[in-house]
Amino acid sequence: MMTLPEPIAAFFALPKRASTSELKAVFADDAHIIDEAEGHTGFPAIAEWWRDVNEKTPFETVPMRSEVRDGLVVVSAEVSGSFPGSPVMLDHHFRLNDSKVVELEIK
Repeated sequence: MMTLPEPIAAFFALPKRASTSELKAVFADDAHIIDEAEGHTGFPAIAEWWRDVNEKTPFETVPMRSEVRDGLVVVSAEVSGSFPGSPVMLDHHFRLNDSKVVELEIK
């Protein structure tokens, strides 16, 4: 079984309809996310991104492996759902600070 740092494990365990407090437990107030080539900076934008992405297309994400690369924790995850090409492997590049996610790029 793969062991992930707590904030990353919490990210992958977030419910699709995560509450504000659940999201704040994972993301720093000034966190930055890049997903589908779009940036989302600050907690309000991240909360909106989370809700939008989870309402747009039902999907499941399963972490498969992780490594530390250039100061980032990179988690390769299988993402499956009702979208063309499913399932796909996507790398989640996390930067952590003070036990929270401060940067995440999904590609």
